Amino acid sequence: MSGWAAGKDPYANADALLFVGTNPLVSLSTFNFALQNPVKQLHEAKERGLKLVVIDPRETETARHADVFLQVLPGEDPTVLAGLLRIILCRGWHDDGFCARYPNDLRRLARAVEPFTPEYVAERAGVSVEALEAAAAAFAEPVREAGGLHRKRGSAASGTGPNMAPHSNLAEHLVECLNVVCGRFARPGDPVPNPGVVAPRYQRRAEVIPPRRSWESGWKSRVGGYGMLFLRPPTSCLRPWFATARFHLTT
Repeated sequence: MSGWAAGKDPYANADALLFVGTNPLVSLSTFNFALQNPVKQLHEAKERGLKLVVIDPRETETARHADVFLQVLPGEDPTVLAGLLRIILCRGWHDDGFCARYPNDLRRLARAVEPFTPEYVAERAGVSVEALEAAAAAFAEPVREAGGLHRKRGSAASGTGPNMAPHSNLAEHLVECLNVVCGRFARPGDPVPNPGVVAPRYQRRAEVIPPRRSWESGWKSRVGGYGMLFLRPPTSCLRPWFATARFHLTT
């Protein structure tokens, strides 16, 4: 996947937020959440109508404030995310204008998540069909207003939970698919938080950053043939290296 030069939807504009395996009221580490006095800001956001969806095996401090809480079985985050994508695409809750202009392979994504029916997801991930559908609606269902349908703003984010579980890359990919399908990126005219406070100001453009895929070229590890990420070998290289080193030391 590529990136978006202007970043995700600003927190101030969010109608809905979705957190997967992260607890920002305690950890203060989630990009699409307020870091200054987060409890107060969450209460204020919910008073103005923010819908909060939390996916987590544990009922965290953040989950207690959720409008919809999906207490999934550990490691089943990708299953739930695929199920949410299927519901959103089947019901036409995606941002069709954004999807027509920017992402490729939307039909391929729809085919990939087709097997993840609400009934299958409920059985495999340990959640109810009703809760899964409520989560999809809270995050993506357009709101009917006097001037017509209003597409929700506000992004999805994950944390160390899915990152340390099986299929972590897939979980992250599907979280970003939710943001792409729903068009949850900053648009021209949106506010920019803290411009030029701890870093030089730069112009934020509402445009795609092509994927670099640096791991496909250049240095490759001797064990596994892994490439570089952010100019460093991925941690998956460390385990076979330690195993080899321990073997040599003991013999």
